[in-house]
Amino acid sequence: MHPALRNLEVIHTISSYTERGTLPALAATCRAFEHPALNVLWRDLDSVEPLIRCVPGDLFSFLQGSVVCPSFIWL
Repeated sequence: MHPALRNLEVIHTISSYTERGTLPALAATCRAFEHPALNVLWRDLDSVEPLIRCVPGDLFSFLQGSVVCPSFIWL
């Protein structure tokens, strides 16, 4: 790896200027880019939908763009 890429500030700068759609690929490039790229990716979300999609599918679902929480039977 080039010595400049061992500098965390350089890696953070590269991650912050990378287009949003390519951040997952940058995070998968090597361990040095993983956390900075994922931090930029998750920092500014347009909606909560990406977070909801990370939880098990039986907890939430989407109906016409809205988040739906199924009714639970509490014992």
